Amino acid sequence: MKTDARIVLVVLCLGMAAWLVAPAGAATLGPVVEGTFGTQLTINGPDLGAKKGKVVLSSALSSATLKIAKDDWTDTRIFATLEKALPPDIYDVVIYPQPYSTVPPIILHSAFTVKLPELVEFLPTSSGSPGDEITINGSFFGTKKGKVSIEGLSNGNLKKKNSKVTLWSMNAVTGVSELRFLVPKGLDPGTCTLTVTNKVGSASADFSPTPPPGTGADISSKGVMEKGSVVLNGTTYSVPSSTTIRVDDNPGTESDLKDGMVVKVRGKRFDDVSGTAEKIEAENEVQGRVETLDVLALPVVFEILNQVIYVDDLTVYSNFPAPNNVSSMADGQFVEVHGERDLNGNIRASRVELLAGVGSPDPENFEVKGIVSAKVGSVLTVGALTVDAAGATFFPPGVTINDITVGRLIEAKGSVFVGSTLTASIVQREDLEDAEFEPAEGDDFEVEGYVTGFTVHPGTFLVDDRTVRTTAGTLFRGGSSLDLMNDTKVEAEGHLNGNVLVSEKITFKRARVRIEATASAITGAGLVLQLAGGDSFGVLVTDLTDTSNATLPFTVGSRYEMRGYVSTTGNIVAERIDDANSGGGARDVFQAQVTARTGDVLTMLGISVDTSTVPSNEFRDVNDNPITRAAFLSAALDKIVKVRDDDLNGTWDKAELEN
Repeated sequence: MKTDARIVLVVLCLGMAAWLVAPAGAATLGPVVEGTFGTQLTINGPDLGAKKGKVVLSSALSSATLKIAKDDWTDTRIFATLEKALPPDIYDVVIYPQPYSTVPPIILHSAFTVKLPELVEFLPTSSGSPGDEITINGSFFGTKKGKVSIEGLSNGNLKKKNSKVTLWSMNAVTGVSELRFLVPKGLDPGTCTLTVTNKVGSASADFSPTPPPGTGADISSKGVMEKGSVVLNGTTYSVPSSTTIRVDDNPGTESDLKDGMVVKVRGKRFDDVSGTAEKIEAENEVQGRVETLDVLALPVVFEILNQVIYVDDLTVYSNFPAPNNVSSMADGQFVEVHGERDLNGNIRASRVELLAGVGSPDPENFEVKGIVSAKVGSVLTVGALTVDAAGATFFPPGVTINDITVGRLIEAKGSVFVGSTLTASIVQREDLEDAEFEPAEGDDFEVEGYVTGFTVHPGTFLVDDRTVRTTAGTLFRGGSSLDLMNDTKVEAEGHLNGNVLVSEKITFKRARVRIEATASAITGAGLVLQLAGGDSFGVLVTDLTDTSNATLPFTVGSRYEMRGYVSTTGNIVAERIDDANSGGGARDVFQAQVTARTGDVLTMLGISVDTSTVPSNEFRDVNDNPITRAAFLSAALDKIVKVRDDDLNGTWDKAELEN
């Protein structure tokens, strides 16, 4: 029989094509689908071949042949160990059964992910004194001992110290890992960066060196007290019987300290979460009758002694009739307000407590604390309030009217307030009254408040009228250095150098949100910003929103850049809105905290952000350095992430870790 050569050629070509693209069939990888060097993979058959072949991990970045013992290859199961340190990436698993010349390879596409080390928990805590042994539990440390280093200040200079590693282990199947290290000597107390490094890469976390047991680091701290015990700026302070407590210049007890009060603490701090208070003082910002209450304003605003006061979703209310919130307030009530001053000298209230109802006698003196902005003889100006100090007694003893100058922080008290004038019976110079809370040179120091006088980072600005300096080494939590701006509430933590707080860490009190997009609607409360991909966000524009760099009124179709935060009720609140000015053309920018991750998809503000469209060379770490896709995704959860759509086609082109 004559055979058509064309038929033979077609058969040969089809056979070759089948060999080149042989399907995986029933072969599977599992249960382990991610790991690092030292990880043992299990490949399940059937039809893997009776004779040992080879298994290769392969990606565009690198490849490695896995180690397989003689008895670990059967027709239905293969045990293979990754011994080479591969860069973080998603890899194909390629199985080559014997004989190689006739049996096609089996390819499991994107089946295995090489992971960076992950730090899960520190035991007993993420702090310790020199020589203490600390345990870190985590994943994907690898089976060969790596390094632990701690970078922080040493005698005021930034240094990196290597730690002695006493244990390094990883379960080859699960990746569950443990290491132990000794805290090195020579680091100043405070927040440092601990880094665990293996042959694949590194992972970092905050770590706090502490002085030897029983000593503690001297600490001065000011901010809004949280619920529970005396919790200030994340540190819980024990209050022994020897602690001196003052509340509004009167002796007090621990039970007098309430949630939302602005307090100062002087004492010892042993780590980032615990300390002992030696002195505590709580002082209100203003006290008197509520006037011009506007519950329809956004945010709600009122005045006391001509001081403008704003309340928000974090304000604590006390002693009001049910429901004990802003709706319980009324003009004429006598209240005490704790809070912090913003850029314009207005009070952002952290606590409002009712002391007496409408029409009842004044239960206490009128009180106000603030900066003297003008002085004529014995008449002082604090904001829009006139303080007549002609008949006042001055404190501390020895102070006279001549010692009260423009720019000084004072507290004035009196029983008579008429028009816009408080007749003061007592005037205190606050810097002298509170001298015992001033930190000494080199002490730990932290202050909470609203940023004023900001121009550029690194640089200097004010927080609660305290000069703060950031450096290239300053860490940021809840946002990045690009989120620093006036009237943003932060906690600055560091050491005192001269009269300047040199900040090692800036923590944004609200996680930062940034959206640069097109306005799709204008609402009564603000506007709706819509990304090119279709997702949209309602944005609240309040009386405090800075719109000085925006063209008003807002218009549909115009592009804006919004910076703000998410309130406790889930609203996006704009602190600043500018006309969008991306430079190089319009683009969408979206920045928020990552609350969940599934593969390449991040959940941010409730929407899905698919980073699979981002080219592999367009992922960046917090320092704007290129990182791999796998490294980015591994680190993204709970972090602030920024993504960009540079051509407005609804897909993301760049992704960056912001903190």
